[in-house]
Amino acid sequence: MDRRFTLLTLFSAGLLIWLAHAPEAAAQADENTRKLAFKSHDEVTLQGILYKSKKGANSPTVLMLHSYGVDPNKGDWPGLAKTLAEEGYNVLRFDFRGHGDSKIVNTSKFWTDPINLSYLPTLARKRADTIDVKSFPGRDGGDYFPRLADDIMAARVALDQLNDNSEVNTRSVYLIGATDAVVNGFLYLTAEWSRPQKMPPFAIGMGNLILNLPSPNGLNGIEPAALDVAGAIWLSPTKHRSVSDRLIQQWMQAAPGLRERTPMLFVAGEQDRVGRFSSKFYLDQVLASTGGSRLAKLPLTQGRLIKGTKLAGVDLLGKNLGTEKMIVDYLNALEKERLNLIRVTNRSFTVPPPINLPQFGVAKPK
Repeated sequence: MDRRFTLLTLFSAGLLIWLAHAPEAAAQADENTRKLAFKSHDEVTLQGILYKSKKGANSPTVLMLHSYGVDPNKGDWPGLAKTLAEEGYNVLRFDFRGHGDSKIVNTSKFWTDPINLSYLPTLARKRADTIDVKSFPGRDGGDYFPRLADDIMAARVALDQLNDNSEVNTRSVYLIGATDAVVNGFLYLTAEWSRPQKMPPFAIGMGNLILNLPSPNGLNGIEPAALDVAGAIWLSPTKHRSVSDRLIQQWMQAAPGLRERTPMLFVAGEQDRVGRFSSKFYLDQVLASTGGSRLAKLPLTQGRLIKGTKLAGVDLLGKNLGTEKMIVDYLNALEKERLNLIRVTNRSFTVPPPINLPQFGVAKPK
């Protein structure tokens, strides 16, 4: 038999075997991820992808936050999500409003919101049913930027609903964000110290209220939702012109539990001057000071530099810089302190509660 014919026959047979198993492999991959759509309180439909932990639904949960004005698919967020799922974390990555696939709004709800009307006037006049970050006023979104904190709240509530269905465990939630996502991350976390972990029985049926809890220990035995946020990792943290340094410091004073109970890791490239400077600001002037007095940081709240690179944000991923290992090791260290936490169910927040942004000094209606 012709040798070339034999080789062709063997190759064809092998190809047929691979094709026969390819759909099964694809189906298996699909079983580990699924699309997730959920709505913000002002009814922007936010689109995300849930990566299921290889260690089961009782695994802790990671929420990923991309930079403002950047394509959410830029960089290796998917690679990090898959790595974390392999390591035993459920992961949700989603597109902020106006970004990626999160552009559809319910006009009857969205355009009755005074902040949306004030800061998106051109779109408001058209009563647009889609929004795009490219249409937001100002190079960096101007004063509308803090509204994205409401999207983080929406993602958290969506995860809590999956928690109640025993699909994930939000008893331990970790945030991973890039560049200016740290600002809205801090705003969201401050709000979480004013929201109960579970809707109090007396409040059910009264709407999703934001309660002002007087202390990190809660009110009448009600624990704040922020106790479930077990830590945060910020890649090349930056600031944003709509939020002053002093305002961020005031948030910490309003929610001291954030400094005292939520460890954070700030990662920057050794040659990234902005990331290094901002990391120092958050570490030394926000998390370790109040009213001019120095405070001790949590033992695991720290900054780390990745040597020999000026890359920043999501560009630190997928480049064999050791960033992924640093993230996994840090999360595992935090998780050792929270092993075997029992899932809390029946949280009763059926829609995301709005963050009172003017109360936090931002996005005041004009």
